[in-house]
Amino acid sequence: MLPALEQVVADYNKTQLAVEFPFLPAELPYHRLLVDLGLKYLPEEGRPAVLDIGTGRGICPRFFASRGIRTISLDFPATAGNTALECAAEAGVETHECDCSQDRFPLESESVNCVYLGDVIEHLPHSPKWMLSEIYRVLRRGGVCITSTPNAVRLTVRLKMLLGSSNWPRVNDYYDSLFHGGHHHEYTAAELLYVHERAGFRIVEMRMMELNALQAPIENLSDLQSGARDGAARRKALRFGMARRLLYAVSLAVPRLRGQMILVAQK
Repeated sequence: MLPALEQVVADYNKTQLAVEFPFLPAELPYHRLLVDLGLKYLPEEGRPAVLDIGTGRGICPRFFASRGIRTISLDFPATAGNTALECAAEAGVETHECDCSQDRFPLESESVNCVYLGDVIEHLPHSPKWMLSEIYRVLRRGGVCITSTPNAVRLTVRLKMLLGSSNWPRVNDYYDSLFHGGHHHEYTAAELLYVHERAGFRIVEMRMMELNALQAPIENLSDLQSGARDGAARRKALRFGMARRLLYAVSLAVPRLRGQMILVAQK
């Protein structure tokens, strides 16, 4: 029997990386949607290949590798360290170091069927043009790029601004750093469509999800200010339950106010 997503997550949570970046139960529906989209567009014949950009916890590449599918993950140690790549390699994922914002991917043209660009595009300090052109190059005809990124005009951001909190990382979190690894540009739905269409893709579908209204760690109003997120922050208290449920209900009723966008673009 092939491993289920739940087993992949359980195996990940036994790793050293999970000590700092655990996978929480509330995240499962989002990742299930991501892997289901990948399975939907993978060919039934031949030897499919999946590429993941920006390794992180690597749940999607771990899932596909567990199914015997060739799975590659690219990450840039200068920004993310080596731990994520090493952890993914231990799970059977083929890993390469690559600055995907400016380097040519270490893959042949038209060699993969599905690319995951998960919560990466908002971290680019410059135009996404090069990275999207490289994704287009390595995709086989009919292959898809599944891009997920925060919605710049989500309801929680609008309310934070009204309450006097910025949605951008605090300057004191990166003032003494040589590299700012936080968000540099968050996209509206129209912008996300634009950059993929400019790269030559045909838009197949767009999904909107709300991930943070109920689960984001908030202990007091000062936590509304965006800042560095680590394992300790993820385990902070969840307060303001009634307000959270109201925000979640509004986001369900008005999709354009939801927090996360998932775009499927086809070559």
